[in-house]
Amino acid sequence: MFAWVLALPLLAGGPRYSVAQADGLVTLRDEQAGVEARISPRQGGELCGLRYRMDGQWLELLYKACDYSNSQGWRGKAPLLFPATGGTAGPYTAMGKPHKMIPHGFAQHLPWKLDVTKADANEARALLSLTDMAQTRQSYPYGFRVSVEYRLRDGRLYLVYTVGAALENREPMPFSIGNHITFRTPLVPGSDAAKVRLETPAKVLIKKDARNLPNGETGAPPFANATDLGAIPFNPAVSLGGYESAPVLMLTDPKGLRVRMKHEASRPPAAKAPYVQFNVWGDPANGYISPEPWVGLQNSLLLRRGLIELRPGETWDWRVEIQPMRLVAR
Repeated sequence: MFAWVLALPLLAGGPRYSVAQADGLVTLRDEQAGVEARISPRQGGELCGLRYRMDGQWLELLYKACDYSNSQGWRGKAPLLFPATGGTAGPYTAMGKPHKMIPHGFAQHLPWKLDVTKADANEARALLSLTDMAQTRQSYPYGFRVSVEYRLRDGRLYLVYTVGAALENREPMPFSIGNHITFRTPLVPGSDAAKVRLETPAKVLIKKDARNLPNGETGAPPFANATDLGAIPFNPAVSLGGYESAPVLMLTDPKGLRVRMKHEASRPPAAKAPYVQFNVWGDPANGYISPEPWVGLQNSLLLRRGLIELRPGETWDWRVEIQPMRLVAR
């Protein structure tokens, strides 16, 4: 038997934190911890790259990182899902009229504004935002502002989202939100994707019908708290909830690299029914796993469940934390 322990990086000279812009991307780096994040304002303001320095080599952890060429299959990276998570099975009513919403919402398909970049002795950060426009009001007739502040500090990357409802809205603004972050499998080249271990203390499985929409039933998760990816059924996605505290999920490569994810919202959806907190999907044998953090539910705009509702002028916050770390056997 052996146990894993965290391997701490050695101190290095020069500035610890930096921020740079090139080729339309923003790069945040923590030189001491060996973590680097790349962001694409033009492509949905998304996290498009996450690198970790292991044994002197920079490893890219995201699937299809910052590659926006035409390719088949899942696009990878880490697109924001807003104002809907999953599909919406037909028109939903908003402002007294029917509207249609595309799967996972429109935020990932729009350019975002880069508002601030900064690096100092404490962190590197970038703030981006998206506001309503004529194009968004066709499917979502609300005034809003969504921002994301990427903060790289002490080897952890924080994605701090703030959603605000305009004062001019005539009714509460409903939404679900999530991030479709997708990691490469295996995390370390040459490792075994099937033996990458997923750990998450979910208590509830949200069951779905043949259209991958919630059927109102729940059950126990189909795998144990710590399970190899090769033993997890991913089709359809495994929608998990019922966490007793802030939802946490870890991926651990057998070659000693772990990625830990945690997220926390300023308040949960209004309805007390279970909602999705991690939506686990992927094809590890073909190179990817997507442990999507959500505060939402498939078909939420129609079901009126798994929704945050903001009164005019109200705001809501959601923080996602990602920490890659090297482990060594002892």
